[in-house]
Amino acid sequence: MLTSPWHVLHVISNHEKLVAQHLAVRFVEHYLPVYTERVKWTDRTVVAERPLFTGYVFVRFQPEAESPSSPLPACFDCWAMTQGTW
Repeated sequence: MLTSPWHVLHVISNHEKLVAQHLAVRFVEHYLPVYTERVKWTDRTVVAERPLFTGYVFVRFQPEAESPSSPLPACFDCWAMTQGTW
């Protein structure tokens, strides 16, 4: 069984989680790596989740399916990740 290749969606910075939520609603396989960071505000310290690659969300969809980037908010472009290009 062959799996479809991963693609990279270029999205507006700080909109990665919004795009990931829209992909989840559409049942599109996606991956948004995040890390936790302590952020000090004036009155308290909070732990925030930040995207590891700001402005990018990884998706996998079937080649015959339409690209999920067109109807998504905050999405600029979609690139395919093929073996040997990284």
